Amino acid sequence: MRNRSVKRRQDSRRGATLLLAMLLAVGMLGVIALAVDVGHMVLARTQLQVSADSAAMAAAAANMSEPWNQVLATATQYANYHQAGGKPVDLQPNDVESGIWNAELRRFMPSSYATNAVRVTTRRDQNSGGTSPLFFARIFGPDGCNLRTEAVAAYADNFSGFTPHEGGNLPILPIAVPIDTWKDLMEQRGDDKWTVDPSSHEVSLGWDGKTELSIYPQNSGSADQNGLISIGGKKGTKALGQQIVDGVSPKDLEPFGGSLKLGPDGTLKLDGVPGLHAGLKHYLSDILGQPRIIPLYASLEGRSHGAEYTIVQFAAVTLVEVDLTGSKHSNKRVVVQPTSLVTHDGIPSDAPDPQSYSIFSPVRLVR
Repeated sequence: MRNRSVKRRQDSRRGATLLLAMLLAVGMLGVIALAVDVGHMVLARTQLQVSADSAAMAAAAANMSEPWNQVLATATQYANYHQAGGKPVDLQPNDVESGIWNAELRRFMPSSYATNAVRVTTRRDQNSGGTSPLFFARIFGPDGCNLRTEAVAAYADNFSGFTPHEGGNLPILPIAVPIDTWKDLMEQRGDDKWTVDPSSHEVSLGWDGKTELSIYPQNSGSADQNGLISIGGKKGTKALGQQIVDGVSPKDLEPFGGSLKLGPDGTLKLDGVPGLHAGLKHYLSDILGQPRIIPLYASLEGRSHGAEYTIVQFAAVTLVEVDLTGSKHSNKRVVVQPTSLVTHDGIPSDAPDPQSYSIFSPVRLVR
């Protein structure tokens, strides 16, 4: 009797152990299934984030100078370079937004005016590539889940001045232009005869939608308002020519404390000489098609070598035509057109009104 009782208890223990093992196996399979589904979701979401980052960076760069439809096309193109969960990332028109990035509040505010940022949202749902599939959770009902990520890329676009980055030269052209003349240019008052290849910087005849400005002689027919400005005491033809080609050096900026910057009143006084002269032709021709920064002035005091320009803003331009030969004043030409210039050298401005035109910092992800 005693042996039978012991054997019965041993059989009972074996049955309990087997049942416990089965329960543990089911639980382990559940954990493995959950890990597979969660891992797949994390991977797909990471891929969506990479796509959003890429599209936002490219779209923000395009937003500096391109119309909105081109910005949308650029964002879609770069998003489609990526896949999330094995499917290409599709963007809907509402997934790309222009806006203003407030760095202090770290907040993106949608806007279509004076924008400096682009927000891109990537997703996997019924409208964009379908939901992200679940492999084991579908046993309990759902076949997939919605995923959503976003990225914001921004840039600075208002600068009160410039300081050399890592000891390099500033791409500033030592030629001052009246602010009113620039405003006329912004209102598309002028000719459009030249086009510039942004990659090769090659200049050729053709229409590109950018109105040109004759900085010598002026469109008004006067030759004595635009002029050469002295930055760091550079006044001779050779010294100014070197500055035109190579830019403003850190040594040139020593008298200004290392930076060329508007003061608290929004102005900068620079000595200069109205007009240009033929000796600069070859130097100016060397930078055809290359973007440069020009100072814009509000007032000019004095004439000849005693002139003083009151600089109030800066603008980005490209030289498209240079001809300073011949005896007739009317045949001489130095022509520029507005362009976009990206630089590490800008000093961000806190002024509510713009102190620079079409000059940008490099794009960076801010969220």
